[in-house]
Amino acid sequence: MDENGTFRAKAEDWDELAAAFRKKENLLFPYCADGMTALIVSINREFNLMGKMPYGGHPGRRAWVSIKDRGAHHIDIDDMQHPRYLEEHLNIPLEDAVHLADLLNELRKRRL
Repeated sequence: MDENGTFRAKAEDWDELAAAFRKKENLLFPYCADGMTALIVSINREFNLMGKMPYGGHPGRRAWVSIKDRGAHHIDIDDMQHPRYLEEHLNIPLEDAVHLADLLNELRKRRL
């Protein structure tokens, strides 16, 4: 984490986030991979599902990933993430989607 409290695209930051996620599967944190663009990322795997989701599938085995002021989607974070999928479903620019896919894939490697 940098001096401003933002997580970066560095091994020690990915390790810290993965350790926190293993303890409690709800995270909210600032993330900046390129030194310029900061994303406020929320990853939630522990939630109470109420009702039946209209889009099919069961979000209970997935995580709800959201980016402040952009979008949110349920994502199977145990699978490899692809930037184009994140770009489309989270309504973020491709460059940010590449950084987010890298983050989620690094967290996946450290959790599994």
